[in-house]
Amino acid sequence: MAEQMTEKHRAALALAEEGDLSKFRAVDMVPVNELRELVRTIDLAKAGIDEAVAKCRAADVPWSVIGVSLGISRQAAQQRFGKVVVS
Repeated sequence: MAEQMTEKHRAALALAEEGDLSKFRAVDMVPVNELRELVRTIDLAKAGIDEAVAKCRAADVPWSVIGVSLGISRQAAQQRFGKVVVS
C-alpha cells in the first residue's frame, strides 16, 4: 500500500508541476486552491516587504530599525535585503 501511495503522490506531483490540476477530483481542489491562494498572498507580501525596505533605506532608516520592525537582527536585515535595495 505504501508503494501505491508513493506512486500516486508522484503522479500528483507531476500533474501539479505541469500546472494541470484538472485531473483531481473537485473535492480535492478546495484545499489545493486555498493553498495556492495563500502562496500568492505570501508572494505579494514578500514583494511589499522588499518595497517597504527599499523605501525605508531611501529615507535613511537604519538597518537596526528595519531589523527590529521585521523581527530580525540588523545584520540579518542587511544581508537579506541589502541586495534588493541596491538597484
